[in-house]
Amino acid sequence: MLYLGAVPSALAYILFFAGLRIITPTAAAILTLLEPLTAASLAAVLFGERLGGAGLVGGGLLLAAVLLLYVGDGGRRREAAVTPFSSPTSRPLRRLRKRGSEIATNG
Repeated sequence: MLYLGAVPSALAYILFFAGLRIITPTAAAILTLLEPLTAASLAAVLFGERLGGAGLVGGGLLLAAVLLLYVGDGGRRREAAVTPFSSPTSRPLRRLRKRGSEIATNG
């Protein structure tokens, strides 16, 4: 029973954070906003759950907000700042090491 709770959850978090490293911060924010709407939609489709009026209005507002974020960004696709599975601090550290070696040789 512990396996069923721990392993799928761990795998989901690993995949989630690996995906966050690949996409832009704007895309990550938009996709995170869509997570509750996706859960509600899957519950309705797979388990026959019914959304009330407030749920439908909330879903519509959420879709409108995501659309405004997308249009406000100009629909442009930007390159991710960090390449997959690389450390965001690796580049500055390399620069510091290079400067340190230059100071050591010139000093």
